[in-house]
Amino acid sequence: MRDADLRDNWFQVKTFPTLSFKSTSFKKVSGQNYKMKGNMTLHGVTKPIELDVVFNGKGQSPFTKKYSYGFTITGKLNRNDFGIGADPVPTGVANEIELRSNVEFIIN
Repeated sequence: MRDADLRDNWFQVKTFPTLSFKSTSFKKVSGQNYKMKGNMTLHGVTKPIELDVVFNGKGQSPFTKKYSYGFTITGKLNRNDFGIGADPVPTGVANEIELRSNVEFIIN
């Protein structure tokens, strides 16, 4: 029931089936740490967002000989900025949402 409520009433996935992020800058902060700025489109609303990126390293596949590069991306957004959900008091869901993604890029 919770998942159906989130899909139908909060995210309205039939009307807004995707989210997107388009980077506008990527800059080294120090060591393996970077800042990535861009525009997040969620629930039909586009807002600027800044994300922290950590380069976790690279490795070469012994089978394909291709290199892969790993990153952890974190950040926060305010769901109210995107018109998602209801007041946090009756729902118990905070306005500030933490984002976290682990990604891997393979170079062909």
